[in-house]
Amino acid sequence: MEMNDVSGYQEAQKRIQYALELKKTELDLSGLDLIELPESLWQLSSLTRLFIEGNKLTNLPSSIGKLINLHLLWVFGNQLTSLPDSIGQLVKLDDLNISNNQLTGLPSSIGQLVKLTDLDASNNQLTNLPESLGHMINLRSVNVSNNQLVSLPNSIGQLAKLANFHIFSNKLTSLPSSIGQLIRLSTLDFYNNHLSSLPESIGCMINVTELNIYNNQLTSLPNSIGQMINVIEINAYNNQLTSLPDSIGQMAKLTKLSINNNGLTSLPNSIGELNNLSRLWVFDNKLTSLPDSIGRLINLKDINIRDNKLESLPDSIGQLINLKSLVISSNNLTSLPNSIGQLIKLYQLEVAGNKLIGLPDSIGQLMSLFILAVPSNQLTGLPDSIGQLTNLHHLNVMGNQLTNLPESLGQLVNLDDLYLNRNPLPLELKTAYEQGAEVVLAYLREKSQIT
Repeated sequence: MEMNDVSGYQEAQKRIQYALELKKTELDLSGLDLIELPESLWQLSSLTRLFIEGNKLTNLPSSIGKLINLHLLWVFGNQLTSLPDSIGQLVKLDDLNISNNQLTGLPSSIGQLVKLTDLDASNNQLTNLPESLGHMINLRSVNVSNNQLVSLPNSIGQLAKLANFHIFSNKLTSLPSSIGQLIRLSTLDFYNNHLSSLPESIGCMINVTELNIYNNQLTSLPNSIGQMINVIEINAYNNQLTSLPDSIGQMAKLTKLSINNNGLTSLPNSIGELNNLSRLWVFDNKLTSLPDSIGRLINLKDINIRDNKLESLPDSIGQLINLKSLVISSNNLTSLPNSIGQLIKLYQLEVAGNKLIGLPDSIGQLMSLFILAVPSNQLTGLPDSIGQLTNLHHLNVMGNQLTNLPESLGQLVNLDDLYLNRNPLPLELKTAYEQGAEVVLAYLREKSQIT
């Protein structure tokens, strides 16, 4: 042993001796750089709490089974590659933390820990879980995230008291149908796996409020998802979804829906039934149109549909009276509907990289607008009504075909950021622009007084 190891080992022996003399029920041997545990430890049969985390242990001796009164055992942050079968003798254990080790599997005997309520085996190299896990019927929290799991045992459905189950960042390709029996779960963290589908039984999990299934390989969602009526947030981005089930409209409590970075070609009409939806992110898909029913989402505040193939927006979009942010950049839009002027709470409008040749006069009704970004389009002019946008601070019209600016623009005294590059503007405007936004606005005001 190195000197530090020697001093740590001696410190451990000292603490054990002290615990023996005073008949202590708790022992902390954490962070002592131990590569093995002193034999005297196994004499402490009255221990109820043992902390040996943050050492350099590569194994636990079978003698651990002698500590039959343990309720808590923390061994996280070591270098364990396996657990002894005798772990199953710790039948009073209710908290076991073996995270951040190098475990490749768990012994079947672990299923004998029927009083265990909390199991943390995250950040290991587990490739599977034993079927005996289903015997641990008092488990309320299981964390097996950041492992190498390729499947879950069917017995997982027997854990009827399970309220927290973290299995993100593994290599799961499917879930057993028995998972639908875990009806106490409130959050499903299935993200960062290789799932290609979800079982229909997922619809039985009616207490789930948050569904995190992003970064998988899902091509569809089960129709039963509509039965999960208490879900508030769905994160299903970075999958391979080509459509959404009509039943999604039954999820009346849904407030946030993130389905960006998929292969969606359309949205179901039923999406209009999501009366409480406040955020809809559907960017980086293949949408060619939006359903008229989208106008019924009267509580929508944030919609991002950039990087799709939209050629037009439905007139009903003007019914989204609470909308604050509308991002529709990188589509194939040639115009915006007049109804857009009804979005009186709109703060941000981004329509970059489309094929707009003009903006509707109604845009001047957007009295709350702070950011207007329409660069890289084919605009030949801006409407006079733009001068009514008294709260506008940011205007980006770079990369268009503007040959002039409306004099009314000079009335926008709050405009701080003005981007006019790559437009065929007359020399006097270009010269003013080189001196800053204030000079451009002053130039336009002076010009309006002359005319």
